[in-house]
Amino acid sequence: MNRFLLRTLRCLAWLGLATAGLQAAAQDYPARSVRLIVSALPGSTPDLTARIVAEQLRKKTGMSYVVENKAGGNGIPALSELARTAADGYTLLVGNINSNGLAPALHAKKYAFDVKAAIQPVTLLSDGPSALVAARSQPASFKEAVTLWKASPGKYAYFAAGVGSFGHIWFAKLIERQALDLLFVPVKGGSEGLQLMYEGSVHYAYVPLASFVGQIRKGDIRALFVTGPGRLAELPEVPTLREVGLPDDFEINTWVGLFAPARMKPELLKKIHALFVEAVGREEVAAQYKGLFMQQQTSSSPEEFRTFVEGRIDAYKAVAERSRIKVED
Repeated sequence: MNRFLLRTLRCLAWLGLATAGLQAAAQDYPARSVRLIVSALPGSTPDLTARIVAEQLRKKTGMSYVVENKAGGNGIPALSELARTAADGYTLLVGNINSNGLAPALHAKKYAFDVKAAIQPVTLLSDGPSALVAARSQPASFKEAVTLWKASPGKYAYFAAGVGSFGHIWFAKLIERQALDLLFVPVKGGSEGLQLMYEGSVHYAYVPLASFVGQIRKGDIRALFVTGPGRLAELPEVPTLREVGLPDDFEINTWVGLFAPARMKPELLKKIHALFVEAVGREEVAAQYKGLFMQQQTSSSPEEFRTFVEGRIDAYKAVAERSRIKVED
């Protein structure tokens, strides 16, 4: 046997052993507890999603999935920590539209790394419907509201939780698309916005439904539409976004997803994706999600979720640039 052929056979044997070793490591995962960084406060939708799914994974694997909240800074500290960790699957991130969509789109200068290159999307974990809400003094339908806005430019105001928040981006897109003139009032949170709405100084908002459903049910505010594939059983009289005539690209929801450090081995990434998708799909999770106005959502592959995330980063950035939304970097 000549030397070239011998070296070739040895290389092939080594590659086979290496591949087998990687596959075995993925099959054995997890062999110890897994840390789940959450880029939001305790009690928030990302936090609740992480804790619900973590319990299912504990039952499945026998290992602990420890939730660690790292909120603030538009999610940048949480993503920065994930980017520094080893890609061994034992530190993962449960992020959301704010930390992994809006922040990379609007606060790019604050990162010391390329988010798209350093962070690996794994799968969606949940999706929460949104709603356009109005003060009681305002019209009961979206069509009537638009007619009112066009008849009185600059008279009506909407609130959103800060410059560049998802409610701000949504209204900026609507204003651009329909040539409207509405006033933007930034607030620190929903409670402040609601108080302004009750006082009559603010009239509308695009918000996560779960945070405002109580006020809608009591009649303190109106819901002009909700997002999602169909009307909600809890609010059967409220039409969907599509029913009021808005196209699908106006559906901006409070999605939550799983992220890993880049450079993860394909077999391990595939294993983690499968574990989380299976956990989210359980009936027990469906029941818990429903009570929190969350919807079960997963991605067919990490590649599909990467397309989802990067597409939204690009879309949010484009709206902000066209609408001249300026954030402090």
